[in-house]
Amino acid sequence: MEKLSISSTISYTDLLTMGKDVYLYPGRFYALFNKPIFAKALKDEDLRRYQEFINVRRQNYIPDIFVFKVSYILNPYMALRYHQFKFSSYKQIGETMLSYGPVVDVYLKDFIIHHLLSEYMEKMRDDKVYEKLYRCVKDAEKSCLVNANLAYWTLAFQLADTKTLIYKNHKFDKPEDFFREVTVLTDLFAFSSTFLKDQYVVAWLDYLGYAEKVNRFKNLSELSDSKENEALKKLSKELAKEFIH
Repeated sequence: MEKLSISSTISYTDLLTMGKDVYLYPGRFYALFNKPIFAKALKDEDLRRYQEFINVRRQNYIPDIFVFKVSYILNPYMALRYHQFKFSSYKQIGETMLSYGPVVDVYLKDFIIHHLLSEYMEKMRDDKVYEKLYRCVKDAEKSCLVNANLAYWTLAFQLADTKTLIYKNHKFDKPEDFFREVTVLTDLFAFSSTFLKDQYVVAWLDYLGYAEKVNRFKNLSELSDSKENEALKKLSKELAKEFIH
């Protein structure tokens, strides 16, 4: 293959190496993939891959998704990598998602919203090897249409196969320890205002088997906006009563 460059110092002469590096420089590769010189080089090198590339380009994907899909056309055998993330296992994906808690990483969320993870599993035939995990991923894709954050965090716990909550770099194994500590980490009243919004702790409690208590908290969210402060105060009291003894 003729040499293709993404900068004055970075060039490629084979598809496999190029594919491996796409996740490191998504912006530069997006620019390259939209140049006629790339399409010509790919067509001359591998007609089958070129046709796959043309099919993907016709879908008008957003840049990040387009780059991801093209990277696996260039190198379909590599470990999962996307936008400067590289994973050696599905467990590592879940652990990475949880490490940012309670903040949702927008790029990791793409795995669910744009079905990138299930697509990868299918290509690697891991949907057959890890059937239970694959079902969890597909369930998350469906749930994402209703509650994206809850789907994201639920899948994170399932992939990581852990019951440990990582909240602002602090680890918690038991709800009572978390709710006792949250009064130190942040104001309990302020925490209550985000409890139902980010869905992180909700997903954790649900994963631990506290669905009934979680639903009790969710019911408070049905109160009208005019009673928001009243709802938060009530939620704070409920949190303390249910988990802090």
